[in-house]
Amino acid sequence: MRTQSFCRKSARPQPLGARPAHAFMCWLRDESAVSAIEYALIASLIAIVIIGAVQVVGTNLQSVFSTVASDV
Repeated sequence: MRTQSFCRKSARPQPLGARPAHAFMCWLRDESAVSAIEYALIASLIAIVIIGAVQVVGTNLQSVFSTVASDV
C-alpha cells in the first residue's frame, strides 16, 4: 500500500524538476498494468501460432488445388 501513498498527488506544489521524476517513480512502482501486459503477451503468442498454422495449411491447400486443377 506504500505505492498508493507515494503516488498520490501532493497538495503543495513541487519544483518543476521533481514532477517528471515523481511521475517516473510512480510508473515504475505501478503494478496495475502487469496483468494487461501478460494478456498481451499471451495474445501475441496465440497470434504467432495461428499465423504459422495458416501458412502451413495454406501451402498444403495450394498443392491440393494444384493437383486437382491439373487432373481436371
